[in-house]
Amino acid sequence: MRLHTQLKAGNFPNCRKMADALEVSAKTVQRDIDFMRDRLGLPIEYDPLRFGYRYTEEVASFPSIEVSEGEVAALFVAQKALAQYRGTPFERPLRSAFQKIADSLRDRVSFSWSDLEEAISFHSTGASVADLALFETISQGVLRSQEVEFEYRKLQSKGYEARRVRPLHLACLENQWYVFAEDLARKDLRTFALPRMRKFIMAAERRISFVHALGHQR
Repeated sequence: MRLHTQLKAGNFPNCRKMADALEVSAKTVQRDIDFMRDRLGLPIEYDPLRFGYRYTEEVASFPSIEVSEGEVAALFVAQKALAQYRGTPFERPLRSAFQKIADSLRDRVSFSWSDLEEAISFHSTGASVADLALFETISQGVLRSQEVEFEYRKLQSKGYEARRVRPLHLACLENQWYVFAEDLARKDLRTFALPRMRKFIMAAERRISFVHALGHQR
């Protein structure tokens, strides 16, 4: 896409300059140019007078992606998986993301949904889904190595207790979301189920390295 942008702007990119900008090798850039020209059919030509590549004709947009039969089947399963999130906070962003992928496939592949319906079925386990705002907060905490505070109800407990943690990993296990985190008060790793969390806030900006986290885990 960076190459496409440069070509559309008429900047005559070459392998050396693009390699420096993208922090890759010149051979990698050359392979990408060859792929864009030979596989995607883009009108790319080297201009020896400008020492760079150019489009020989107008290109309105980058070509749609091509997918294999197996990838179409996987896409179908993903669409089926959306059903278990219907009516939850996850439905809207998931459906939006799926639609963007599906739209990019138009005029590239053709297949029968009814045939796939007969070959593949998807059944929800009926497990609960965590609130989307909570999920976003926890995922940001994991990505940024940032402390999170919340109230947590342990299994078979009637009350909630305050927790302050450094989230390390977010995982979906048997259709249930969990966060693996360092409990700062207990100075140990703990596993928390997202549906049993409430009143969560992002703590003050504190970042930790994965090296420190792994060392603490040992």
